Amino acid sequence: MVLVRSTIFALVTLQLLNSINCAPVNQSTSGTTTQSNSISTIKAIGTSTTTATTSPLTSSKTTTTLSSSTSKTTSKNHFQVYLQVYLQVYLQGYLQVYFQTTAKSSPTEKPDAATDKKTNADDGKNTADTSGTTGVASRVSVSTSKTACSNKKVDFTKNLGGWKEEYGSTNLYEITSQGLRMKLLAPNEYIPKIDNSTGLPYNLYEGTGPTFNPPNYMQYGKFTATIKAAPEGGAVTAIILIADNGDEIDYELIGADDQHAQTNYFWGQQPVVGVNGGIHDVSGSIYSQFHTYTINWTPEKIDWIIDGEKVRTKNMKDTCSGGVCKYPTHPARVQIGLWDGSRESGTAEWAHGPINWSKTKVISSYIKELTVECNPEYNTIS
Repeated sequence: MVLVRSTIFALVTLQLLNSINCAPVNQSTSGTTTQSNSISTIKAIGTSTTTATTSPLTSSKTTTTLSSSTSKTTSKNHFQVYLQVYLQVYLQGYLQVYFQTTAKSSPTEKPDAATDKKTNADDGKNTADTSGTTGVASRVSVSTSKTACSNKKVDFTKNLGGWKEEYGSTNLYEITSQGLRMKLLAPNEYIPKIDNSTGLPYNLYEGTGPTFNPPNYMQYGKFTATIKAAPEGGAVTAIILIADNGDEIDYELIGADDQHAQTNYFWGQQPVVGVNGGIHDVSGSIYSQFHTYTINWTPEKIDWIIDGEKVRTKNMKDTCSGGVCKYPTHPARVQIGLWDGSRESGTAEWAHGPINWSKTKVISSYIKELTVECNPEYNTIS
């Protein structure tokens, strides 16, 4: 900033001197280009390939120039001549430094890029600069990269197969001959209550149950779980696909509702309750027998299948309105769990609860096996 101000000052002063008929100084020293005015001086310095290594006021060039200028202007005011010489030398020296500094700091095209452009031109190819499109391609690549997903069948009568309890609890499950036994444990204190606003019962404290997650996500694909649900009203056995943004596709098996399964889905950007659910008949008891529950999720639709029979389909196109499709699309993980729906009166009513913890301390559901099949078009499969 100081250099720019100094340069402007010097240019203005030179212009004033010229306006009072002070002739421009011709530098005749060897190695220095003769200039006729300040504009040509700037242009010459801007394109010069030589570098001054000494101060303009102390170099031999300055002395020679001053001497030469003085001899040619004996009829003029000596002070004006001296000032003009000083300013012209000052201007040349500082502008030379300025343009050299600018040349070093200005962004320049890489040699290989320039060579590539020249080669393309010589070959008659499209010479448009694509340097800006590389970042775009990279961003597109990231946004469309496939999800790491594992095709896997887990036999829960043997082990967890890589699945983990979400909170690290070890007292909420066990491996048995029937499969993974998930245990819903009673709260430390059982206090049943009535909601004054609705007149519905609920429990002040809820029981604690497990939630299991696999090591991978899935973006579109199919999973099938073989399950025996918890029998007590208020206990909910859940098998869901859930994304980090809130997208969700699920089955919920409600205690005390022996021959029905509930399905639902949520669009994570605007989840709504009581809108997208469905209730479906199941042949045989859901908590005294094992049944298979399948979700087949594609970009176009969701199929819910129980014991090999399709019970519901939701087409993506049917979720669209005003150019927005409220349909789950984000990578999701399969999640299984057992939870207590007794804490809120409305939820307790939906779950056929609340749970009467005075009659039991542990409620169980079982998962025998679970199979995940990833859609290869959208997932990197391992």
